[in-house]
Amino acid sequence: MPLPILKPKKQINWIPIAVAAVLTIIVVGAAYFLFFAPTPGIEALVPSEQKITAQISAVRLDTRPVVEIFNSGRLKRSASPVSVGQTGRTNPFISF
Repeated sequence: MPLPILKPKKQINWIPIAVAAVLTIIVVGAAYFLFFAPTPGIEALVPSEQKITAQISAVRLDTRPVVEIFNSGRLKRSASPVSVGQTGRTNPFISF
């Protein structure tokens, strides 16, 4: 009767499996926090001193008086129109 030869079982290398699992968890967690996590309100991030800045930026200015003054002729131009001189050569491909 022949004797059965037992082959040794292959050992599983757990390090690549653990690294792949950790990387998968990191990628899934980053995707969750990037796309699906609720964003905190601005009140939680900004101190109360900076809330005043938001109130100032909400002020709307009326520009009609400035435009009316400009159009009425009460403002004088302090600079003359820009004159355009000749630039470059007539034929840039000829040698100097």
